[in-house]
Amino acid sequence: MFGIEDEWKNGLNMKKSQNKFFFLYIGIIIILCTIMSGCTSPNTMSLNYNTLWRYQTPGNITPYISVQDGFVYVGYEPGVDALKASNGTKIWEFKTGKPVTSAPVMGGGVLYFTSQDSNVYALKPDTGEKIWNYSTEDIISSSPVILNKVVYAGSWDTRVYALDAITGTKKWDFKTGGMIFAPPAVYRGMVYTGSQDGKIYALDGVNGKKKWEFTTGDVIISSPLVKEDGVYIDSGDSTIYALNAKTGEKKWDYKSGGYLFGSPVESEGVISIRNSEGIFMINNTGILKGKYATNDNTDSSPVIADGILYLADENSVQALRKK
Repeated sequence: MFGIEDEWKNGLNMKKSQNKFFFLYIGIIIILCTIMSGCTSPNTMSLNYNTLWRYQTPGNITPYISVQDGFVYVGYEPGVDALKASNGTKIWEFKTGKPVTSAPVMGGGVLYFTSQDSNVYALKPDTGEKIWNYSTEDIISSSPVILNKVVYAGSWDTRVYALDAITGTKKWDFKTGGMIFAPPAVYRGMVYTGSQDGKIYALDGVNGKKKWEFTTGDVIISSPLVKEDGVYIDSGDSTIYALNAKTGEKKWDYKSGGYLFGSPVESEGVISIRNSEGIFMINNTGILKGKYATNDNTDSSPVIADGILYLADENSVQALRKK
């Protein structure tokens, strides 16, 4: 057993995870095309892997997974299970009042996750013992973000919360005009969050005070991408917006022509996002660079760790090794 303060002294080991609203579609395409035997067409991929094990989960929702230090942590309908990454053996389980619809996140040697029972939880990752929980006033459907011993989480109660990662006590909260479905982005002392009210908010990470807000044309159900001096966010108005990170002033916008499902991701100056027609890539000035048609039906992203590909589909998790 260990003390949470001692684990934080070993340094923060944060692993970003995804929830059902974002990061999954572009992640699937990039991972599968890169590590499998190749893409024979935009909609056909061959899987050159052997199944190492499969773990069957109860319930009716797709599990959400993260991999850390030889363990696979699975969030699903009854709670969270910890599996041995090598063989899929269950080590422990932790039950919540309602489904867990986002991936657990490791930070400073502690496992954090949220639940539709309105709670943020902190567990000891080796035993599943609860360290603390914090109750909001409504469902939380996305993963928390952990940085500098602070846990940030958005809730359907319209608030974004900053909690002490060691004790679970609230540092501050900020009320928006609508439900928050996705994790905030934390960057250079600022917290950026989108809301169902169609706005993105920039908050001071220390005290939660609003620095600026920007209004889009529809609801926001995704997490912002922050790169250097830019904030990128997609909206239900089928548009991705590029904003100045310090002022909130719009740099450019791009209308995708289809409903946007996930958060933008960036690599080498190219921003990728999925809409109802597939994945499209634009450069950092708002110019379209390419499109990729998809027909994905999963709700959870694959995860790669130590050469093993972990996939979650409806009611199961499997581990695959390349032939």
